[in-house]
Amino acid sequence: MEVRFRYWEGDLDGAWALIEREWQECIDWGAEPDLLYVATHRGLLAIWRGELADAAAVADDAFERAQQLGGETALAIAMSVQVAAAAYQGRVDDARRYGNLALEISARNELWRAGDWPRSMLGFLEVSLGRYPEALQYLEPRIAAVPDSPSTEIDMAGFVPDVVEALTAVGRLDEVAPIISRMEANGTRLDRPWMLCVAYRGRASMLAAKGDLEAAEETAHRALIYHDRLPMPFERARTLLLLG
Repeated sequence: MEVRFRYWEGDLDGAWALIEREWQECIDWGAEPDLLYVATHRGLLAIWRGELADAAAVADDAFERAQQLGGETALAIAMSVQVAAAAYQGRVDDARRYGNLALEISARNELWRAGDWPRSMLGFLEVSLGRYPEALQYLEPRIAAVPDSPSTEIDMAGFVPDVVEALTAVGRLDEVAPIISRMEANGTRLDRPWMLCVAYRGRASMLAAKGDLEAAEETAHRALIYHDRLPMPFERARTLLLLG
């Protein structure tokens, strides 16, 4: 749990050190099933830190261990790590193949929560390609769950930036506003730099869509203040791209 607190607060380097220690402890104890759970955190942290080659290596290791363990639950977890690594590396065909396989396994075994991650990653992939209606086909179930979700922490709400971008792009601004407001409120209350980056970038995008470019630029620059506290180069690049 300490690992999660670290990355909730934006301390990704500290979280990485802890997860590497947990990984080694699992290896020392021969706790193979636990290694798959740890792999999900290792993969996400590597992606967030911009270490995409490390994320791919974690994904390959998770897949190998899942094959050794056997069972579709283990395979669904491994495929979820694979789709994330492939999507962020721009390996479009691999990401779609892994993601759809993970969704098939999850549906076949009624592992509904296990399908959340690959669905989010496939949505991210389509957003990255500018295919917003296709992205929303994957993200709609996540959008529907937002009002009932007890948390907007990064590991629970990592799909929110893609939801905000896709909804804004297709003109569904009335749905975007409450999501942004919730991220901003929680980010301010809990002092979470990731939530505030997402909130201000989303609000900047929404303002731009409404034609208020001056306010949009000011708000995007406000997001950059919080990026300075958050060593996530990909997310920073998304904000800079919005600024042009």
